[in-house]
Amino acid sequence: MPVIVQTTNSRESGIGLGWPEAAVYARRSTEESKKDRENKAKQIESTIHTQTHGCLTVARERHYHIAEDAIFQEHFTGMELWDRPVLGELRARIRAGKYKALICHSTDRLARHPIHIAIVAEECERAGCELIFVTEPLDNSPEAALIRYIKGYAAMIEREKFRERVKRQRAEIISKGALICAGSPKYGYLWDKKNRRRVVDAQSAEVVYNIFALTIAGMSGRVIADKFQREKVPTPSKRQDRQYRDGRSEPLWNNTMISRILNDEAYTGKTYVNMYRTTDVRRKNGEMKTVLAPREQWVLLPDGITPPIITEEMFQEARGVVEANKKKANYTRNSKRPFLLRGMIYCSVCNNPLYPEAEQIRVMKNRVQSVIGHTGIYRCSHGRKKVNRLNPEIKCAGGRVCAAKAEEAVWSKVLAFLSAPEVVAAEVEKALAESSYEPLRIDLVSAEAELAKINRIRAALLGKYQEAVGEGDTDLAGQIDSNIKRMIDDIRAYKALIDDLRSRIAAYDDIRQTANRFAEYCGMVADGAKREFTFEEKRAALQAFRIKVFTAHRQKIRIQMNTGAVLQTARGSVPSRAAP
Repeated sequence: MPVIVQTTNSRESGIGLGWPEAAVYARRSTEESKKDRENKAKQIESTIHTQTHGCLTVARERHYHIAEDAIFQEHFTGMELWDRPVLGELRARIRAGKYKALICHSTDRLARHPIHIAIVAEECERAGCELIFVTEPLDNSPEAALIRYIKGYAAMIEREKFRERVKRQRAEIISKGALICAGSPKYGYLWDKKNRRRVVDAQSAEVVYNIFALTIAGMSGRVIADKFQREKVPTPSKRQDRQYRDGRSEPLWNNTMISRILNDEAYTGKTYVNMYRTTDVRRKNGEMKTVLAPREQWVLLPDGITPPIITEEMFQEARGVVEANKKKANYTRNSKRPFLLRGMIYCSVCNNPLYPEAEQIRVMKNRVQSVIGHTGIYRCSHGRKKVNRLNPEIKCAGGRVCAAKAEEAVWSKVLAFLSAPEVVAAEVEKALAESSYEPLRIDLVSAEAELAKINRIRAALLGKYQEAVGEGDTDLAGQIDSNIKRMIDDIRAYKALIDDLRSRIAAYDDIRQTANRFAEYCGMVADGAKREFTFEEKRAALQAFRIKVFTAHRQKIRIQMNTGAVLQTARGSVPSRAAP
């Protein structure tokens, strides 16, 4: 959604003067260092505010009216075009003919790839929307289009040079056997940036040592976490000033934190770098996803970079205890106690997760209380004892919910929905209509048109080149030859872009086919609705629709079903069930 910024009064913005409507787009993508993280919001606000102020000034000079909802701002990389949500909404409004002008601070703020700039420019021209840059006042002539392309190409080259410089500096530091002291230091250590090494933090190092000692003594990760929580031991997240969505100020110890420390070889004095690699998958915040690299790609730095907190023998002994516990348990929670709504049910009072538990069934006979069995329940995470709450300061009155009744109510609703294939098909078509499927087709047409235009110009230049060679004009022939070579690079880039757009469109077509298979599955469900479904089949159906259940003690069950989630179903992941 656009970020609305009120910067001018109604008279200055042109309301009531009959000025045509225009939009402003501002973007920031500079990667700040983690040490400046506390100033990040201020830096972004300042930079975007400066861009917006300049765009509004140009709008007033050119007699354009900027409405309150026509100021679009986002923090995203400029190398992407279709994954930017704010720019995507702006382009949709431009295609709908809502704006007569789009004002940006500079070409690199709109996009860093010259072809992406050309696509947006062609889209604006087709919609009758003037594209204006504050720092580069260019018209719509071919010469101005060439200048915009060159500036976009230069911005892309500068970004690649920056990435190459960073990689070269990192490689140089590692080759000298030094550590890159960036980001938050590992729990148990502090940075010694002058000598590029870690130094022991006495307070947190004692906690690390106790974790290994308690594990060797036979304590599980959950028991250790509860012990630390009761004793108010600072967690690894405490030093990072992390902000939590539920309003709590104190992070909690949990089994994941304990397990992460028990698996870290750095506490034995080993220093590995290049442990993670960047993938091509982009997160919602615009950053690329990182995964653990193969161990053979890790680089071991010399001894002394990381002082040991524990011995190698202590590390191996603790790891042996953990592995033995895994083999001893040898089950997953859902196979031991199969709760259908595990991870999908929430408290309707405080909106926090409900955790499944097996509650004892007790009876009194001859004044003696005895346990005759167990029953499944879901209990609010904020209603347990204080040490286990997500927010220790809040206690919820949501209480407990009978698992059998909740699961039966939810499954009956899902089964009723699965028994109506026509409803599923309608929801899928609705979700496709609301997606970026059609804009991709429009971009494909624009890219193919630009490619055809370049090919026509190239053919004309080839004719001029042959004439120049025949007339013996070597200077003119050399200039034409260099232009043809640049056009060949452009043709390759446009072909790569067209292939990318076609693959994206093919992915949507594949989604439609997947949805059709899902509708067929729903038809089989309708035919065999009287048959009993297995626990795995029920879980698969609930996960496919991303079920969310909200309830509490003595309250009605509210179910949220994301029917459009079928679009995210990967090929072959649709639940399979043989026809009855």
